[in-house]
Amino acid sequence: MGATLNGCLKLLTLLNEAPERILSLQELCASLARSRETLLEQVKLLNTYDYILEDLGKDQLYLNRSLDFYDEDYIFRASKGKGRVSVLESIGSTNTEMLTRHASLASGDVILAEIQYGSRSRRNTKWHCPIGSQLTMSLCTLYEPTLDIAGLSVAVGVRLAAVLTELGVEEVKVKWPNDLYVQGRKICGILVETISNLHSLYIVTGLGLNVHKEGFEELETPHISLDEAQVKLSRNEVAVAVISALRELFEQFQRSGFVPYQADFDQWDYLKDRQIAVKTESSLFQGRACGIDEKGALLLQTAKGLEHLTSGHIL
Repeated sequence: MGATLNGCLKLLTLLNEAPERILSLQELCASLARSRETLLEQVKLLNTYDYILEDLGKDQLYLNRSLDFYDEDYIFRASKGKGRVSVLESIGSTNTEMLTRHASLASGDVILAEIQYGSRSRRNTKWHCPIGSQLTMSLCTLYEPTLDIAGLSVAVGVRLAAVLTELGVEEVKVKWPNDLYVQGRKICGILVETISNLHSLYIVTGLGLNVHKEGFEELETPHISLDEAQVKLSRNEVAVAVISALRELFEQFQRSGFVPYQADFDQWDYLKDRQIAVKTESSLFQGRACGIDEKGALLLQTAKGLEHLTSGHIL
């Protein structure tokens, strides 16, 4: 799918910039130097991924919503900290791409995707990323292989909760370890993965943050976007805020570890004092959520005592 989706961005850009977002097939074929058959195949493929193009009859094609594309140069220039910025047209997963080519990456490097069709979560499940509506990106950080990174995943959630609040979002919460919720609905998923060699530990932090509301209508999981939280920003503006904050976070974590974030977690704690069930690889725990410990582990008061859970799925 990826190879075929590559090349669709120019089609979408032409329609996005056209009056009323309508162009004839003849105009599109001429501008793209593609045959009618090839163009229609791409339209069909795009609509399989995200129903976004409509046939108005009389050989006219309509883009049914305005798209907010990334500006690679603006993001690079406006983001704080060191690192390269690369916007890819179509990819399965930005995290997978970074892990695959980790040896060529430097700290602070960022990959963003206009079309991401293989997004993954901690449980390796996939979710839908509407074109032009979600911030889909990964950032790479290099540490010494001996650095203790306990709590890093939680720290990412804490820092991004602060970013959303700084952008004007109200009622932001972190659902351990790092999913972000607003008004009780999910706004951002985060996946932190690592790969190492004798010389370096590579941290790849991927996220999907809902910026615009369009395209999420079919999801079963309760969700919300920045638009719906009354924060009207472009994906470029949000990308700059997130990238700048993450680069700063990883520098601070290297110096101070998780300690500065442990106390901050309490104000964002989505699960605090709730009766919950947590499924780990080997057991099922039930009890009252009591915050986190100095390593970022979830504290769960059960009938048998206080459990420190370093991983698990909240049921």
